[in-house]
Amino acid sequence: MRNSSLAHNNSITLEPPLHQNAHPHADGEILVVIDPRVDNYQMLSVGVNPGAKVLILNPSRDGIEQITKAIATEAASSLHIVCHGAPGLLYLGKTPLNLANIEQYRQQLLEWGVADILLYACNVAAGDNVLFPTSFIPYQFTSFLHRLHELTGANIAASAGRIGNSTQGGSWHLESQIGEIASGLAFSPEIMQAYPGILAKPTDISLSNTFVEGNLPFGIPIGSFSTTDADIGDTHTYSLAFGEVYTDNHFFAIDGSSLTIKEPFLENKDSYNIMVLTHDQAGEFFWEPLTINVSQEVGDTIETALSTQLSPVNPAPFTFTGTITDHQNIALAPESDIDIFSLQLNAGDLMTIDIDASEFGSSLDAALRVLDWQGNELAQSSNNPAPGEDLILFQPEQNSMSLNLDPYIEFTALETGTYYVEVKGENNLALANYSSGSSTGEYNLEIELLDKPIDPMVPLGASGAAIMVDPILG
Repeated sequence: MRNSSLAHNNSITLEPPLHQNAHPHADGEILVVIDPRVDNYQMLSVGVNPGAKVLILNPSRDGIEQITKAIATEAASSLHIVCHGAPGLLYLGKTPLNLANIEQYRQQLLEWGVADILLYACNVAAGDNVLFPTSFIPYQFTSFLHRLHELTGANIAASAGRIGNSTQGGSWHLESQIGEIASGLAFSPEIMQAYPGILAKPTDISLSNTFVEGNLPFGIPIGSFSTTDADIGDTHTYSLAFGEVYTDNHFFAIDGSSLTIKEPFLENKDSYNIMVLTHDQAGEFFWEPLTINVSQEVGDTIETALSTQLSPVNPAPFTFTGTITDHQNIALAPESDIDIFSLQLNAGDLMTIDIDASEFGSSLDAALRVLDWQGNELAQSSNNPAPGEDLILFQPEQNSMSLNLDPYIEFTALETGTYYVEVKGENNLALANYSSGSSTGEYNLEIELLDKPIDPMVPLGASGAAIMVDPILG
């Protein structure tokens, strides 16, 4: 019977006691170290072979320090460590052990003096074929298990696969070994057969979309999180870690498994770095830094409008071929795209704006707007072809007739300054509101500055339809 004091909500020992079974082990002392965050750790702690001593780690304290203290108190020739793992990584206590931090435990590991170390942790040997240069030994390369072997002098046994229940893809075979392992496994065959879990924890966080536009409104979902976890059937929650090094986190919020925008993005910042935590229902966790890349697509807002270079001193016609649906944020509907163009006009200048889409078979039912320097609407048009264009179009490929839905505007500037021309789907009528437009497709745009008023005798469309101009003066 163990004499440890347990916090039942997390099954954590307040102080890490040593537990000893009644019969000593004939081949030398065995110390079994168990991190209580593994599933059913109590089952493993009572299922060790006779004579083995069991140390239940306190997960809020440093694991290596606890093991070092235990070995100094109760000498062991064979050390068995049971914890969650990942390639080249052991989750021991509050500080995971890997090649990046193993040197800070150099002195403690040199003091262990055990002959064998058996690691019951999923996938820990999977990264052992990757060699890393050690900064303190020139031109020498090492790996996590090899460095652990060098510092402890112990033979090492581990697995590149899952440890635990075979129905979940696990086994108890420690196939990756350094040196000659003399010790057998620490657990009885009955316990290993009956153990229901595997010794893995979440190992990766993915975000379905990491590329967004910088002008998105608040609350728009960027993408959804998912977690890689060898424990089949685990559910996961997500949160943002906060601290001095995670200063970009406050721009975002997490709603369930969705990452959303919480605050306006900073100007001239191409990416944001966040730290995301995921927990499974057993309390196992994993954290990972993620980068959100921000793109201001040319033409999505008046701030990022594409300059036409048109002005009274440069009146040459401007032509452009574009597509409504080419914004890069997959979290939004494609028909929410808009393209905006800027130009300079003097008071009294006259310009014509013509969109061709239906005329060459595009699926876009386009709408046009003229905006002032603040984005206020001054004129708009839809379904009104330019003079000389047919109102009824013949589609030879479909052998059918259709209406010409292309828009056209004649506009006279009321004052000198910057003006904007906006192209979008017909029903997507408000600037940058990302409401659903009616259609998507390619278009040809032509903007022309005229040095004299349009002749009222210029022929209109073939059907005699009038040119539609909707001036909005205030």
